Amino acid sequence: MIESGKTEEAIAQLQQLTTRDPNLAPAQATLANLYFEKSRYPEAIAAMEKANEAEPENTTYQQKLGSDYLNVGEYDQAIKFFQRLTTQNPKDSRPYLGLGVAYMEKRQYDSAIAPFQQAVTLDPKSPKPQHFLGQAQLRAGRFADAKQTYRRILAQNPNDAQAKAALAFATRQLH
Repeated sequence: MIESGKTEEAIAQLQQLTTRDPNLAPAQATLANLYFEKSRYPEAIAAMEKANEAEPENTTYQQKLGSDYLNVGEYDQAIKFFQRLTTQNPKDSRPYLGLGVAYMEKRQYDSAIAPFQQAVTLDPKSPKPQHFLGQAQLRAGRFADAKQTYRRILAQNPNDAQAKAALAFATRQLH
């Protein structure tokens, strides 16, 4: 039904299925995705929460639920959720990224720095956590720290235009 564009029929079928078996995580997750496509955000989040509750170790559901909280502007809920995930999965960089992004969205830049630093520690070769860290440092007014972060990025990837621009900006702020 979904592939043939019969979204409403698919939603109705999934609603029936999840009413009968509310712990059927894949059905809840699919229903959540369809709700999200239809801008039915409260229903989407409720369904994804049920999928996550049914399979709490499923990192795909975790990431989707966290992203959903961020996408609909439920930053406090996202912070609580990602804090719990960082405790449950302390060696996974993704919850730290989500936590940092939630703080950034709340304009709590100083609070975003520590989770981004942990994400960098856990995934030092990935430029994404480093860029987020640099942005948090810039917005928090920590220009010397931002310079160091962007220099590390450029040491790994000398052609990173975003890092070059951010480094130049941080350097100008210190003069």
